[in-house]
Amino acid sequence: MAIKKTEKSFFERLSEKNYKHDNKHDKKVTNKKKRTGLTIGIGIGLTIAVATAIAVPLGLNIAKVNYLDKSSDDTTILKYKNPNATSKNVILGDLDNQLQANTNTITSKLNQVYKQTIFEWYNEEQAASEQFQFRVNASLNTGDSQKTNIALKTLEQIRKDQKAKLEDQKLNYQKIYKTGWEQKFNELLLSDSYGNSKTEAEAIEHATFQVVEKEATRRFRVKIQKRDNTMLKTATKDYKQISSGGLGVVNSNGEQAVTIKNGEAIFPYLKSIDESNAFTDLTFEGMLYYEIPNTNKIVTFSTESFIPKYMSPLNLVNEYVTNNNLGINTNIIFPGEFKNTANPEFSFSEADKKTLANLFKYQMLVGENEVEVKPVFEIAFNQTNGVFKKQASEFMTLTKSSDSEKEVSQYQTYLNLLTKTKDSLATSGISSFKNDFASEISLNLATLASEIFDLNVYPKSLPIVNLASLFKLPQNIQDQVNVILEQIKGLSDKNAIVIKVNEINNLINDFIVNSSERQFQDFINSRFNYNLVFENATKHKQTSFAYQVENLGGFLVLADSKIQWVRRTKLDDTQINNFIKNQIKEISLNEVADLKLITNLNAINSKNVILASIFKDSKLVEKLQEKTELKDIDFKELEKQNLAIVKGNSNVQIIDSLVAINKWVDAQKKLRDPYNIHIQNGQTLISYRDNEGNLINSNNEAETTISNIYQNALKQVAKGRN
Repeated sequence: MAIKKTEKSFFERLSEKNYKHDNKHDKKVTNKKKRTGLTIGIGIGLTIAVATAIAVPLGLNIAKVNYLDKSSDDTTILKYKNPNATSKNVILGDLDNQLQANTNTITSKLNQVYKQTIFEWYNEEQAASEQFQFRVNASLNTGDSQKTNIALKTLEQIRKDQKAKLEDQKLNYQKIYKTGWEQKFNELLLSDSYGNSKTEAEAIEHATFQVVEKEATRRFRVKIQKRDNTMLKTATKDYKQISSGGLGVVNSNGEQAVTIKNGEAIFPYLKSIDESNAFTDLTFEGMLYYEIPNTNKIVTFSTESFIPKYMSPLNLVNEYVTNNNLGINTNIIFPGEFKNTANPEFSFSEADKKTLANLFKYQMLVGENEVEVKPVFEIAFNQTNGVFKKQASEFMTLTKSSDSEKEVSQYQTYLNLLTKTKDSLATSGISSFKNDFASEISLNLATLASEIFDLNVYPKSLPIVNLASLFKLPQNIQDQVNVILEQIKGLSDKNAIVIKVNEINNLINDFIVNSSERQFQDFINSRFNYNLVFENATKHKQTSFAYQVENLGGFLVLADSKIQWVRRTKLDDTQINNFIKNQIKEISLNEVADLKLITNLNAINSKNVILASIFKDSKLVEKLQEKTELKDIDFKELEKQNLAIVKGNSNVQIIDSLVAINKWVDAQKKLRDPYNIHIQNGQTLISYRDNEGNLINSNNEAETTISNIYQNALKQVAKGRN
């Protein structure tokens, strides 16, 4: 009798993709505003002293520090006698005001230097943009339309545009308000949009600055861009550049210059990424490129600058890699929620139950000559060739092919089916311990757990969990499943097997989704509570914040109400460069496009970092010193003050991480009986354990130990090597 064809389940459709994957000390931290003097200080001496203090965390071990609430502004902090023997008091509020005034003065001077530099840089970019547009037009094929939208407007033209815009606004005020329009117009000048200007000239200058700042800082931003391969052409004649006024550009002798000579490369500053030193020659000035086979396109990797000297992105990449602990977290979130109370709880919403049920189901795998029925959990979590054995980092350098695209599709499919993970390939992208450690403190601490708990010496300091023990059916349900599996062994018809697999999955789904609350909770207790909750000698229940995952590696983390499996892969410059090459060649998998790399690269240069580069450019500084607006500025002293700010800002993330560590330790102490730390003789210590799970005597204070390990990790990986 013919079997009626029914609508295929998800597992049936998934099976038909022909799986057969290749076996191929207490701190009180206040939220009150920090005093601004901690960044700048009174005068240069205090500025440098504060900068040194801020930089200390990377050079010294962390001592126990008590953070106290802010003192009253009328607190006397110093008493002294002047030469007339008159007693004087220094009041905290007065000192704070002086610090703020000094900060404002330094900030104002830095802003002046930055603003004038922006105008200088814009002029350079504008002139170079005309050259670039000229070369683009020289490279065009016969009949192609000339490009006119590449060259930037001159600074003078932008000033005229902003002046006209302000004049239009003045006329509008005069029409609207008739009398009293002057007051409304002055309010406009004093607004943030015009930089709190007092005069029209100041307002125009501010508006001009706002327009040109992004264009002027092109050299600090990286991009990968597809362009026409005509850029690779060699000139077949001499090309003489014509100015925007229609006149020929002349050389120093007053003769019309030949910009591109016959036989020269039209773009002489292009370098193939396939050259051996393409990513290692930090002296290169120009663009890296790749010619896409069988097309008329190339892909360039460069900064956004039009100036050849500043086109190479290699120094920005090198700075990013060598100054950051780079890595990729693979983070899989399992269904369910965890609540760490005196009686630890695991709960599952209706949506969680459906996802949980999928972890227990079975799938029919159709090979070339055989049909196999396997547990979905085994397909996904097998320690040898399971789908999730691979980490997100391994997809970084995979190139497009039918096999790799199939593998990625399968990975994402099982993520959607079996987990609560929303990020593509279970990663949010490339991250650094310095910038991102505090954002998910428990997950990131888990990636350092081997060092924190000295697992090489004390391997049982963190408990070990086998995921198969968590996701295991009750024996009575498994017995029923086994009966149906035995029936399948005698079948050869695929449709009949599909029916039996559906029967298994319906049975499992009915148990997980439709069981009574009591029955379901008993099951959860027998799996999650049994494997993850312990009773100590005092009969108190404990959970570890992290568990070593047996066979598969990484750590199962119970934090922020989630049950998460995290693994981290460190990245070095070779991996980053290979990833960039694949991006340029457009052979990277779509799912790993960028991984936030370009975004991160373009975020490393803050205003003060850019200012630091200005002070290092002696020729630029000489030119700036000649400007009337900057004649009263001591550039050497201002450079020191800016450096202090750069150092302080650089360590903000580190300080945030140290505060997050402090809060994490405090949260552990608030648990009735924490597993990972313990109190002994008034000290909060790391809990190291022997093979029987007994505490080992140690004097390793928790916060100090964790903070030092975090900072050592920063220093070790700052070299850009594993």
